[in-house]
Order: sequence, then structure tokens, then C-alpha cells
Amino acid sequence: MTFAIFIYKYLNPGYLLFSDNIYFTFSGLINFFFIKKKFDSLSIKKFIFSESSEIFELLAFLIYLELIELRFCGLNKNTRKNIEKRAEIEIEISEGINNDNSLNSDFIDEPDEKEKNMEGPFI
Repeated sequence: MTFAIFIYKYLNPGYLLFSDNIYFTFSGLINFFFIKKKFDSLSIKKFIFSESSEIFELLAFLIYLELIELRFCGLNKNTRKNIEKRAEIEIEISEGINNDNSLNSDFIDEPDEKEKNMEGPFI
């Protein structure tokens, strides 16, 4: 229970599912090889099916938690690292646009030649 609280506090709940998966994988291996003494074809098939599903789930958690990054077919486009890179680029672009607008705003306040020559009130 203490480890679960630390995982919630310092990581996120996804890591708790990952740790549970590791626990059940190893408990299944220990149960099958060391505790269970009788090996028949049904128990072997059940063990292979359950452990293969646990391993598949383990790989899925590794991808979900971004411990494994898939770098093909654009599967790494929305990873945390790439989202942060795109955000930095967009911030730099927006700061550049704001700086350009602030430079241009100095010239907008000055009247044009046409406005200087026009007489009468402006509505």
C-alpha cells in the first residue's frame, strides 16, 4: 500500500497499473514453476496463454508510458517530447510575430501623407 501511495504521489496512476502487471507476471511464473508440481497439457496451455497476455500487456504499458518510443509511421508525433518541441517552436514564432507587430505599431500611430493633407473632422 505504501508503494502505491508513493507511485500516486511521485508518478501517475498509469505506473501503478504497470507495477501490478509486473507483479502478476512474476507471481504467475513462480506459481507455475515452483509451487505447482503437476504439469498437464491444460495447465501448460493456460500458463502460456496467460503469460503471453501479460507480456503483451507489459509491452502496451511500456509504449503508453512512453518508456518505449515507436519511431515509424508517425507514431512518435504525439509523444511528450515532440509535443514540447512543437510548443517551443510555436512560442518562438509567436514571440517573433509579437516583436514584429510591436515594431510595426510604432509606425501605425503616425499619420500618412493623405491624412496630413485632408481637412475637416474625421468620423
